[in-house]
Amino acid sequence: GGHAAGEVASGLAIAGIERGAARLGAGETALTVLEEEVDRAHQEIRTQAVHGREGMGCTLTAAVVSPGLVELLHIGDSRAYRLRGESITQLTKDDSLVGEMLRHDLLTIEQARSHPARSVLTRALGVGEVADFSTSSEPLAEGDLLLLCSDGLTSHLTDETILATVQQAASVPEAVTALIEAANGAGGSDNITVVLVRCAGAD
Repeated sequence: GGHAAGEVASGLAIAGIERGAARLGAGETALTVLEEEVDRAHQEIRTQAVHGREGMGCTLTAAVVSPGLVELLHIGDSRAYRLRGESITQLTKDDSLVGEMLRHDLLTIEQARSHPARSVLTRALGVGEVADFSTSSEPLAEGDLLLLCSDGLTSHLTDETILATVQQAASVPEAVTALIEAANGAGGSDNITVVLVRCAGAD
């Protein structure tokens, strides 16, 4: 959470995901459960904001992984990536002012990295009447790596550096450690959150 009392907002978002995980198996799809619990967390954050924490909010990127597929729920400027062989693909769109400018070709990637408004979000959990998150699905193949990360990582490491760092690591846990160390070494001053999963085959 990058807004006021962001750690409280992040905690409420995590609690919502944990509630959703506990509900699985009751007949609803995992993504539907996740959407309902994120909606609930959004309203809980808004309620907290009314009680002295005005403007609090957080970003969220969550994934439901099944054989051959990942379903994503996303709001803010945290990101999901798919790493496959020699390629890295960003699967989410940044809900930020700079992200909008990039999509309209008003900035280069290099300019975006140092833009004074790079931390200005256009959507966040807990901000606005409803949780304005987006959902999407992407194919996964055996051996793909799925990376979820906060902007504490991507504001300091390029996509190419992320890919190279992961490729050089001997294991998934070592890759996570190497990514965090690289971001800190590049001047990381924000919270750095990294989740990395290797996808198994459909069997």
